[in-house]
Amino acid sequence: MSLRSRLSAMMFLEYAIWGAWTTVGAAYFQSLGFSDTMISWLFAALWLACIVSPFIGGQIADRYLPTQYFLAGAHLVGAALLFLMGGERSFGAMLI
Repeated sequence: MSLRSRLSAMMFLEYAIWGAWTTVGAAYFQSLGFSDTMISWLFAALWLACIVSPFIGGQIADRYLPTQYFLAGAHLVGAALLFLMGGERSFGAMLI
């Protein structure tokens, strides 16, 4: 396979997972008893973090350590937080 087709497949999979989990996530949040407003706040917080985090992460990666180490650490922290979020049942904890 060419590099272009491999990168295209990678980008498709990267963004397809975002679309796949939102419908399941909304149903899960409803099963926890969250209102529609609470669910919209949870999804809005995700996109707000996606806007703000590159500025903070970029400063850390550019000044203190190589980018690949920062990204590895950020992904590991994100995985741990997602794992912990699976056991949460309160809105406040999930929003944070």
